[in-house]
Amino acid sequence: MLTEIDKSTEEAQIRRLCQALQTAVQSRDLDGLMACYDRDVVVFDMIAPLQYNGIEAYRGNWQSGFNCMSEAVEFEIRDLHVTAGDEIAFCHALNHLGGMDNRSEPFDNWVRWTAGLHKRDGRWLIAHEHVSIPIDMQTGRGLGDLKP
Repeated sequence: MLTEIDKSTEEAQIRRLCQALQTAVQSRDLDGLMACYDRDVVVFDMIAPLQYNGIEAYRGNWQSGFNCMSEAVEFEIRDLHVTAGDEIAFCHALNHLGGMDNRSEPFDNWVRWTAGLHKRDGRWLIAHEHVSIPIDMQTGRGLGDLKP
């Protein structure tokens, strides 16, 4: 069982991991981004397919995304909440992704983000990630333009 000091240390490590994730997206550093994830990660993203299984599948998703974006990428993790145990943790936040696509069209989306983490070889890694946006129940349209 974790003491309050241990819990605080684990939460700080997870916050540093989330900061590394944010920095990697902002700098389009695909290897740095993938270093935040477990090799067996399962991701439920907003775009098809229903799930990505494993780091290579998810790497391909991010590579495609970076290919569609201009050089400057805005990415923010806001209102990050972390709950940590000794080997398992989860966090949730509102994440913002914005900039220009490669057709010079702006994009500006806020998403809901939840991550399940575990410790592997003494390092926190994201083992499961879920990204979503609310939908309009009448039209089925995603509401990617909502802001916190």
